[in-house]
Amino acid sequence: MKCPTCGHELEEGHLICEVCGTEITMVPEYDPAVENDIEGILTKIKREIYGDDSSQAAGAEKPEYSKKIIILKRMLLLLAACAFIIGLAVIIASAIVGQGLGYRLSKTKEMLDSGDYLKAVTYIERTCNDYPESKEARILLAEAYYKSGDTDREETTLLNLLGSGGLDADEREKTEDMLVSLYVEREDYEAAAALLSDCTDAVRDMYEEYLADKPVIDVPGGDYSTAINIVISYIGNGKVYYTTDGERPGVETGTLYTDPFVLRPGEHRVQAVYVNEHGVVSKEASAEFNISGVFVEAPEVTPQSGTYYQPQVIKAGVEGEDLTIYYTTNGDDPTENDQMYTSAVEMPAGNTNFSFIAIDSEGNKSEAVKRSYTLWISANMTEDMALATLRARLVQVGYMSDSTGFRTGTAGRLVYEKNGPVRATNGLDYYTFTEYIENVGGARVSTGVTMGVEAITGGCALMFETGSGFSASHF
Repeated sequence: MKCPTCGHELEEGHLICEVCGTEITMVPEYDPAVENDIEGILTKIKREIYGDDSSQAAGAEKPEYSKKIIILKRMLLLLAACAFIIGLAVIIASAIVGQGLGYRLSKTKEMLDSGDYLKAVTYIERTCNDYPESKEARILLAEAYYKSGDTDREETTLLNLLGSGGLDADEREKTEDMLVSLYVEREDYEAAAALLSDCTDAVRDMYEEYLADKPVIDVPGGDYSTAINIVISYIGNGKVYYTTDGERPGVETGTLYTDPFVLRPGEHRVQAVYVNEHGVVSKEASAEFNISGVFVEAPEVTPQSGTYYQPQVIKAGVEGEDLTIYYTTNGDDPTENDQMYTSAVEMPAGNTNFSFIAIDSEGNKSEAVKRSYTLWISANMTEDMALATLRARLVQVGYMSDSTGFRTGTAGRLVYEKNGPVRATNGLDYYTFTEYIENVGGARVSTGVTMGVEAITGGCALMFETGSGFSASHF
């Protein structure tokens, strides 16, 4: 059989032309036996309505009520026949439509796979006209437009799909992916960022570098009685620029955000924007702050938190003659009862958490500055092993009478506190220990002596601080 529209030879059993999409209407051939059956059925219905004419006298008049019954029966039979035909038509049409859409989609994909893009466009366009509610067909239409080089119509089709709603999760993700990919290919990064702001998480993850979401100022605006740290969070590998004076932030006009910053007493309007890797600027985040009270400058602490592989010196400084710095090594916020900072501190080996704070003469405190350090040095012993080595050596040379620290001719005993590793001027790393005399009551007085144990060999030395570091004199 050939298609009546395009003349294409159809395979047996096909109801749709695979070339032009025309539906084929099958007309049954004339069959006398079927007609005789229909005549017999109609004769039977006639007898049921009129009865047997042979029992009526010729020309006899039927009662009036019999005519009404006959008309009613005819109407009922007609309605029943119509209902049956309509129901059968709906069933057949549904089966044909379902079979036809699936076939057409499959056929379009075959055309796209074979590179016959223009033919695929024509074919799937007709399918979309015949099945306007099919989202799958329209997604395939957008793909056909893309492969045929018509990206404008692809964009329009995809935008209409997203605007129409009714997409399931997979259809929405596919549509968003295709549209973002199109904008990226065009290098229209503004459009990509705008679309991604409302996309599914899966698509946002795929195109994270093109996001330009508004940053978040994590501290809510309002009135505060002390200085506060402002933290800004954002998504992506771009950069955040901020201002605190009400000026619109940007690459040229804002301050690059790298760490939380402090707002001092006064009125402030913090504004921030995110700039992604492709130069797209986000919408602006803003918050207003009114800060009262006394401001105490927080200490500036170096080095920054991190992992180090050679001895480091921790320094803390602050402006103001009436300010005193205190610190802890367990991460707790310091008080006046903790260690006072008077000079640089050697970074301890291993993991430590320092916290520094400045306090003025009135007892007003700054924000705490926290640092976390990990120090690894080349060593054949731990710090505790080094201290035990030092005590044994001091007994050996007669400096102490026993390893507990007692020394002949003194009322107290020698106590050594860990002071962190240093790299001496000879290029070697030493665990260092500050020497104290402790009396029977437990009070300690520094002797001004610093001892060292070389971390590789365990050699003991007196350590002398010079302008360029520590020098070691072995004994």
